Amino acid sequence: MPDADCDLLLATVQQAGKLALAMQSQGFSHKQKRDGTFVTDVDQAVDDFLKSRIAEARPDDGWLSEETPDNAARLAKSRLWIADPIDGTKGFLQGSGPWGIGMALVENGVLQCAVVLRPADNLLVHAALGQGAFRNGIRLSGSTTSRAVITPRRFAAALERQDFVPEINS
Repeated sequence: MPDADCDLLLATVQQAGKLALAMQSQGFSHKQKRDGTFVTDVDQAVDDFLKSRIAEARPDDGWLSEETPDNAARLAKSRLWIADPIDGTKGFLQGSGPWGIGMALVENGVLQCAVVLRPADNLLVHAALGQGAFRNGIRLSGSTTSRAVITPRRFAAALERQDFVPEINS
């Protein structure tokens, strides 16, 4: 994968994080979706920002997002950008729980680069095909535990009962 794509992804998500934090501090509106989950105007603003930046830089690529109506035209594209503008909307609404922005690039069905940013916690995790995974720019190393998992705190006890080792609790 060209480094330019991962660089674009990282820069775009970091800018979106600044937008989300600014909107969170200024106040925002929210509504409940049909499935019972919530969506905020920040979700939509971040989605619009991500989509416009990627479309400007890579106009021939496809787009799939939780907050954008799906378009079947994306199925004909060899490159697809996938986004979750605000993952953890409940935490975002409460202002106390973890929330983040997730985005990835898939080319011909193969994940090329993925980013998760938790702007309120200043945590940026990304991975690129053939380059490894990084946390705030520091390379992560693999676990020697074959049943290690990264999990939210609320699942840690249940996983431990099944002999999994929750190495990082968020």
